[in-house]
Parts: sequence; C-alpha cells; structure tokens
Amino acid sequence: MEHKITPVSIEVKRIADELKNQALWLSERTLFEGITIDGDESRDLDDAIWIEQTPIGWKIDVAISDLAHCIEPYGPLFEKARGRQVSEYLSTGVKNMLPRILSEGFLSLNNSGEKPVLLFSIELNQQLETKKFNINQARFRSIRKLTYAQTATILNHNLTDDPLYEMLSLASQLAQMLVQKRRDRGALAFYDLTKGYITNENGQLERIKKKETTLAYLIVQEIMILANTNIAKFFAQKEIPFIFRNHSMKAATPEREILMDQYLVAQTDANAFDMLNNRLQILSNPALYETVLNGHYGLNETAYAHITSPIRRFSDLINHYQIKSYIKNTEAVFSATELNQFCSEINTGNAYRRDVKAEYFESKAQKILAKKAGSLSYGNLIEIPINEFRKILKAGAKLGKMRPELEQACHWRIEQQHFTSIDFYLLLKMANEEKMSHELKIAVEKALCQNPGASSQIIQFLIKEGFFYQIEKEITEAPAGGFLARYIGSYTESPTIISTPIYTWEQNKRDALNKAADNWVLAFFNDSFVDKALSEKPDQALIPAAVKNIEDLALSKENYYGKLLEIVQKENSISAHEETFVHEGTPHQPLFHYTIPLTIGNQTESFEGEGCTKKLAKQKAAKQAIEYLNKNYPGLNNNNTNPKSLYNQLFDNSNYTSILQVMLQQNPQNTFTFEHEDLGQQNTENRFSTLLTIKMNDTEYSFNSNAPSKKEGKKATAKMALDQLFNNLNLS
Repeated sequence: MEHKITPVSIEVKRIADELKNQALWLSERTLFEGITIDGDESRDLDDAIWIEQTPIGWKIDVAISDLAHCIEPYGPLFEKARGRQVSEYLSTGVKNMLPRILSEGFLSLNNSGEKPVLLFSIELNQQLETKKFNINQARFRSIRKLTYAQTATILNHNLTDDPLYEMLSLASQLAQMLVQKRRDRGALAFYDLTKGYITNENGQLERIKKKETTLAYLIVQEIMILANTNIAKFFAQKEIPFIFRNHSMKAATPEREILMDQYLVAQTDANAFDMLNNRLQILSNPALYETVLNGHYGLNETAYAHITSPIRRFSDLINHYQIKSYIKNTEAVFSATELNQFCSEINTGNAYRRDVKAEYFESKAQKILAKKAGSLSYGNLIEIPINEFRKILKAGAKLGKMRPELEQACHWRIEQQHFTSIDFYLLLKMANEEKMSHELKIAVEKALCQNPGASSQIIQFLIKEGFFYQIEKEITEAPAGGFLARYIGSYTESPTIISTPIYTWEQNKRDALNKAADNWVLAFFNDSFVDKALSEKPDQALIPAAVKNIEDLALSKENYYGKLLEIVQKENSISAHEETFVHEGTPHQPLFHYTIPLTIGNQTESFEGEGCTKKLAKQKAAKQAIEYLNKNYPGLNNNNTNPKSLYNQLFDNSNYTSILQVMLQQNPQNTFTFEHEDLGQQNTENRFSTLLTIKMNDTEYSFNSNAPSKKEGKKATAKMALDQLFNNLNLS
C-alpha cells in the first residue's frame, strides 16, 4: 500500500527519526525514572510520577511528555492538533489529536526507550504547603507501566514484595491527605473507596467502573491537580501570558457550606447521590480556558491551569510552549492576543463536542427509556434510583398519557419527597399537556407548595427557556402585620405587565416570597395570569394588626403607655417594676399577654392586657393602670390623662372607611357599597357625588356627599354613617 506524502507525514518522520536515533540533545538532559498509571487500553501516556518522603515532608516529581520541543509552532502537526483540539475516546476507538505513531509511540511515556519530558518537582512540608517548585527539561525512562487495576491490586492486597509497594503506599497516603486538605479549604473534594466514586476538578461526582480501582484513580488525580495548581500560581506570579482554567457556578447555587453538607448526605444515600449530581450539572457553568484569572469554584483556587496532558489536549500543548520559553529565558512563544484566539477556538470546540455528545446519548437513552416507561412495573419504578426514574419520566412524557403504574410511582415518590424543582417542572409541563390524571396534578401542585424554594428555581427555568422577558418580586408590609408579596413580569412576546390573581400574605418575608413564587408557577401552568393592576390583596391583610374589634381599633391609636410613664415619672409615690409578656398562639393568630406591675405607696398591683400584638397588649395593660389610678387616686391625675371616650378615640383617626368596615364586619350579614357619579367641573374644581348604601340588621341606610374626589367622597359618607350609627348603637 502506497502512503501519501503530506506536510504532516514529513514532520512526523522527522520527529520519529530524531527520537529513534536518541539525538544528542536528548542524551544531554538529566535522566528521570518513574512510573505511569493509566487505563488498561491506554497507549497515549502523557504523564509519569515518582514520590519520596523527605525530612520535612514530601517530594513529588511529575514528568510530562515534551511535545513542544518536537512540534514546531504553527507547523503542520501544530495545525493538525489545533484543528482537533482533543483526543476523543469513542466506542469504536480513539480519535487521536496527533498521529498515532507519535501519540502512542515515540512521544508516549511508555517503556520503549527514553523520551523527552518537562519535569515538575514539588517539595511539600508536613502541612502540605509548597516549599519548592522547580521546572526542568529531562529525559524519562519508565520503571514500569502500571494500569489502575494493577496499582489497586498492589495496594489492596498489601503486596509488600513488589518493588513499587513502598512508593505506591506513600502515593496513596499523600493523595488522601491532599484531597482532605482541599476539602478543608472549601473545595468540592470527596471520594469513597468502598462505593467507588470521586469528585472531578469541577466538583461533580463520578462513579469509577471498577470501584476497587478508586484509590489508583485518586492518586493520579490528586498529583495532577497539585501540579496544575502549582504551575498556574507560578505563571500568574511571573505575569507570563498563560492559558488558565476557570470555573464558576450559577447565581442560584447554595452557599458552599450547604453544598458540602449535601455531599456528606450523598455518601450514604443513593437517591441523594443522583439528585445532587443532577443538581450540580444544572448549577455548574462549563469550565473555560481564559488568559485572565477568574478563579476555579470546584477547586476553590484562585489559579488553575492544564499542563499534564499535551498529547491529548491542545490547551496543555500551548502552555508547554510558554513554559519552555521561561526555562530558556526567552520571549514567550505566544502573545496574550494569540492565546486569547486559541482560548476562543478551544472553548467553542468544547461546547460543540458537549452538544454532540449530549444529543447522541440523549437519542440512544430515549429509545431505551421509552421502552422502560412503557413496560416497567410499579415495583420496579419505585426501586430504581431517582436519577434513572427522572429519565424514564422524561421519556414517558413523549409517549402520551402516563400509564397507571408510572402515575402510582409518581404518587409514591411525592410522598417520599424524592422530587426536586426540575422534577416538578417536568411534571407540571406534563399536567399542562393533559398527560396525567387530575388527581396526580393536584398532588404535584400541593407537593410543590410544600417544597420551599422549588418554585423560585422553576421561575429561573422559565426565564432560561425564554418564556418571559423579565420577572420581578414585589414585597411590602401588610397593614395587618406580616408581608404582602407577588411576582410581576411580562411574556417575551408581549409588553403587558402581568401578575398572579392574588397577593400572598405571610408573617415573614421568606414565606411570603416562596408562596408568591408558587402562585406565579401555578398561574403559568394554569394560564391564570391577570393584568398587574387587577391583583387582589386578601381582605384580612388590609385590616390593621391591632384591630379585632372597635375597641382594639381605638386602643391602637392611643398612647396609654406613654401617658402612664409620665405619671410614674412625676409621682414619687409610684414605682415601676420589670414588665413581662407571654406569647401564645400561631404565627397567623398570635396572642400576647402583657403585665405591668406598679407599687403605689406600700401596695403592689399588677395590670394585665391581652391582644393580638405585643403593642396592643401593652396598651391595654397601661389603659387598665390609668383607669385604676384615676378611680382610686384621683389626686394623681392633673395632666388630662383620662382616657378619651371610644367615640372620640375613633374619630382621632381619619380613616373612616376602614373604621366603618371593621364595625360592620362584626356581623357577616352586614353589607355596604359606594357608588360615584362624576359631576364635572364646578367653580374650576372637579366634583363627585358619592352614595353610600349600608344594610345592617335588616335596615338599609343611605348617605350622600359632594366632594372633589372619589376618595374624599368615601371618607365623608363613611363619617356620616359612623356619626349616625354610633348614636343609634349608643357607642359613644
């Protein structure tokens, strides 16, 4: 078979011949011997390690294949690697970034002769702090090529006769100490040797296919993270143009401490493991290659980079050119502008590959899941992990109406509180498309409202999917105490500002906003939005908190406590003691008991008040004290402290409409209505005629006024009604 000669093949032959003949430049490098640990089928070996203990701690040597010495910048091989960007490991085989003869042969750190490497030497003290960090050019000779399985066998079976046992034991001990230190510093770093999972550098949980090899994976991962972190910090301090690896999370991500707690739960609960992993995939932004430092959330590091896989990643190869410039003390091979261009190309390529991979696996999985959704029994559906059930549910949504078995499993998982916001979102979409029974829809809506915060996340999903142009929160203090809240917003295709039919009213802000979010989500899926001007406030929320009857309304406006303090301060014969209160009832129906003890002469009296707020209870106790003093010690009252009549108290407050409403609500059969007629301008002023009609105790009353506005008309007619009704009811 005749091979076509190309610029790439010419450069490959040049490199192969040079390495095959053990060129002089290679023999002049310092010899480093170490081991490689990789997968069973791996041939493209980028890295090798060796670990020793020192008097102060540890010495770690990491050797990385020196491709940058052999491949010319912007040459044919460089451009080939630039086009492919990464080696891809497919079910059909490996699609190498570089020709196989180099990536799996002459430049691979296998055991076939000496290879050029960059050697990174790191010395740590007992606290695992870096004390020395050196970079050199070296030549590598393999002591042994190990697989993860072989490494695990030596360690798990304590094969002390193996020449590498001592070094691997040190590596194992160091790796576990490094991951613990990273976790203590706030990194999302966890592993479980018995269950076979570790977190990757972005903090996402990964299951190891053969869980017995987890420790071997951990050794390699921790040593590579250590090398990548040290080189990133080193070049950041030197201010040499470099490609860094930045990672961030979305704004909805919980506090780091909360995430750490969720990892601990996931260690013991399979469902929690899948739920957390799914949640992290949603909350995590894709890691990016950039020339500026924006930090790495998963590692909780200010600086991080990739340099340990130049055979497999173009980003690492680029950084090697910059490293070699530093070693030779020459100008950097690539400028910041060139590096930015490379970053843009790599990030775009990574995004494309993620999408292609996701589409492939989605298509493949959907066929399997659709079959399961249509065949699995109820027992099977409640036994599988929540993450798998979620996929089956999603696949089932495309088949039409849910099977009874799938509905029953949903009911069971609602009761077990397995569902998160993304599950509720999917279920509500299915309900909106009439793919489930009315009973399940009601159960889903009820469970959503019992899951604080879930609706807030669903609102973010709705915005992300482009349903709404904007959504904002509104929250104000309610006259009745607590808070009134609602969401307002507009659909992407409409300028109309919409909201929910009713505000929520709760005693604290968080509950009010959570309920408002529930209302918004349910209004979206039930198509029940209204113009924002039409949102109604619950009647009870508008009645002042101190008002439970006419007497309480008057008390809430009068400062009896202040007057009592004036008396106590002026009268030497009266002394006050520590006041106490007791809080009973529920958040929605609170009850306070307030006690004011006074010593008058040689006698001590206690005055108690009861009310739905602490202030009202205190006012009642003070009023009782003043009445007692006026009755039994009339000589003390020289300051007009006699309580006003109830009639006068009420009319000190100008909100006659609210007073009338409270009075009439004492009997649910009482009603009142206002009617307005615009009389036009009279003497350069608009005038309105207002008619107030009241039905009370089978009697109808009418009151009419002429005022400059509807509001003033309501106020005037309400005052007329109160004047007459107070006299009729003999309340003054």
